[in-house]
Amino acid sequence: MVLMLSLATEGRMLLQWGVVIGASLVAALLDVRSRRIPNWLTVLVFGGGLVFQGVLCGVSGVLEGFGAGLLLSIPYVLLFLLAGGGGGDAKLMAGVGVWLGFRQGVAVLFSVAAAGVLVAVLYSLSQGRLRPVVRRVRMMTGQLFCGLVSLVYGHRQLSELSCLSSGEGEAATVPYGVAIFLGVVSAGVGLWLCQG
Repeated sequence: MVLMLSLATEGRMLLQWGVVIGASLVAALLDVRSRRIPNWLTVLVFGGGLVFQGVLCGVSGVLEGFGAGLLLSIPYVLLFLLAGGGGGDAKLMAGVGVWLGFRQGVAVLFSVAAAGVLVAVLYSLSQGRLRPVVRRVRMMTGQLFCGLVSLVYGHRQLSELSCLSSGEGEAATVPYGVAIFLGVVSAGVGLWLCQG
């Protein structure tokens, strides 16, 4: 009985990680080619994750998946609203969260953030634009912080905060789908190694 339970858990994890890695690979390839992560992909990942959680764990699984999706998407929604990030990144991270849940999702969130820094630096170096990108990242960080403080203390409406974005810049051309893929893979490998 314990062996069957162990095999079922292992099969579940293989399916979860297989879907998430596969979807993030497709997103990375599309993002490199077109600088967009399409809605059809993010909707399939998010919806498929909700169905998976519902079948496997019922309402509690759907609620946990939805909560994890919300948690993973929040930083990218804020970057989209306040600093000109991509909306597809936020939607893909929501789908990843739905599939993986809170514990594994948090590991992915930190891995994707680290991979994002690495991808931005490497991409900038390859384009000969490291200095402007560093300036843009500092500016975006300041805008994000000031915007959040203004929002929390009621100095601005959320609709006003999008004006903090200065439009397309060097940092906006980085295909963040690649960072999501690399972060998902590194988190998956890290979690797998920690289990063994």
